[in-house]
Amino acid sequence: LIHKVEPVYTRAAREAAVQGTVVLDVVIGVEGKITAARLLSPMGFGLDEEAERVAAQWRFQPAKKNGRPVPVAATVEVNFRFRGAFFDRIAERRRREYNTAVTQITAGQRVPESLAKLRALADQKYPPAQAALGGFLVNGRHLPRDIARGLDLLRMAADRNVVSALYALGSLELKGELLPKDVDGGLSKLRDA
Repeated sequence: LIHKVEPVYTRAAREAAVQGTVVLDVVIGVEGKITAARLLSPMGFGLDEEAERVAAQWRFQPAKKNGRPVPVAATVEVNFRFRGAFFDRIAERRRREYNTAVTQITAGQRVPESLAKLRALADQKYPPAQAALGGFLVNGRHLPRDIARGLDLLRMAADRNVVSALYALGSLELKGELLPKDVDGGLSKLRDA
């Protein structure tokens, strides 16, 4: 990176005191400019658009192969912090890693690496990762089907009020699929979700 433009907080993000990092998957062209960008880890509050706007103004030393400039794929981070304010770096790292892993799995990119990241986050008791991994295990999507482990992970995430886990368990209870049919319990979880 040879020229960086700093982002500006949006009014909504400033009022909500939002801090964190927007992660972009980019292609840096032969002239050192970002030629394509895809959001990997969003923050909302207009900060995603601001991150894309400032990153488009950044300039990089072009990558070279055999002495000639070539386009290169990279990941860039745009940080939003309030000077002097508390910032939980561990929680932000987990949020960023989770969002990046899920986005890459959804796009069919770096799936084994991203699944390993989800497993590590679930082992650290990060509820969104528990919910995602639990869903994959219950459905046999991206991983061999393991209903018991998947339901355990979904329950742990639902106990921490993760919407996707509440919805998944509520739907299963309502239909009586993989869990005993419990219309009242299922509807309650769906309402909570």
